[in-house]
Amino acid sequence: MSPAFSETTPPSRLPPNYIDLRTYKDKILSNFYRLPTPLKDNHNIRYPTVEHAYQASKTNNLAHKRTIAESLTTPKQWEGVAAIRAFRSLKAAPDFDFNPKFFDNQLQIMEALLQEKFKIKKFRKELLNTKNIPIIDLSPTGRDTYWGVSPEGYGKNHLGKLMEKIRREIQKNHHNKPPL
Repeated sequence: MSPAFSETTPPSRLPPNYIDLRTYKDKILSNFYRLPTPLKDNHNIRYPTVEHAYQASKTNNLAHKRTIAESLTTPKQWEGVAAIRAFRSLKAAPDFDFNPKFFDNQLQIMEALLQEKFKIKKFRKELLNTKNIPIIDLSPTGRDTYWGVSPEGYGKNHLGKLMEKIRREIQKNHHNKPPL
């Protein structure tokens, strides 16, 4: 007879009630979710997902930014995966121009991109529907513990924390609006 689940599995550090942004309502909170209006950068390059824009921010090469922006896959909810794959293949190119300020600014870059996403009514509404429940980017493999957490709850969860911060700002602004 095998040991009980609790004897072989370490206790989880995850809160008892949380929203996994990768599975919540058809993955609408995920950076991989296709936006109805693409995000544009200052070179007028259009990015179909937050993830496309984030991956493109890692390079200064405009041709590479366009390649990342144009990389798509199916299903549409996971198109951001194509952006990651495009970046990984491009970074080996001899003319790849890595943005030297990227690592110093990656949290600010992601926050700015998320703020743009949540200006769109559909996404803002879904973010507000999460109330004050913790938002977690649960990495199924446990490899992305910078932006998310492992299935055991270990990680920094920067993506979830940024979404919670933006949610608080939206709630505050919504609450402070004068009646019509």
